[in-house]
Amino acid sequence: ALEAAVRSLPEGSEALEALMRRGFEEGGYQGMVQVLNEHFVALTGSPCGLAPGLGSVFYAITGDADPMYHCLDEALASGRTSGLYLKVNPIWAPYRSDPRFQALLRRRGLSLE
Repeated sequence: ALEAAVRSLPEGSEALEALMRRGFEEGGYQGMVQVLNEHFVALTGSPCGLAPGLGSVFYAITGDADPMYHCLDEALASGRTSGLYLKVNPIWAPYRSDPRFQALLRRRGLSLE
């Protein structure tokens, strides 16, 4: 889905590349991901961008926890994100001790043990 969406970017995608480059120059990898996420949110009109799982990853990388939890909850509800992924992927390490992360997993019948 991501690959198809990127391929379908309008002719002005050079502008997106320039924005991503500026985001990287100003904020490193996190800045670039933030610009990309903002583009997909604007493109789709969805707070999770192209897909809840991808949106949750983008927000996790940028440290924007509130929308991350919203998108992660949607991703878990859809069944496209697994509990194992949340247990082992280092992107989620900063959140695993957060009571909201643990509560979200419990609501979905998952645990970190």
